[in-house]
Amino acid sequence: MRCISLTHCRDVDETVECILGVLKARRKIWDFDYLRLWSNYLKLTPELEKAFDETNLA
Repeated sequence: MRCISLTHCRDVDETVECILGVLKARRKIWDFDYLRLWSNYLKLTPELEKAFDETNLA
């Protein structure tokens, strides 16, 4: 699936698939420490770590 915009996603699963695709596609430029810092502030650490696991990142 090619995501043009998250607003075009039909449901939560499709949105998650789009986000995982972006994580994988841009894996060489992410600052994983920064992502983890903000996931902690936003209380989304388990979700971010799950995304990393599903995309084989960090």
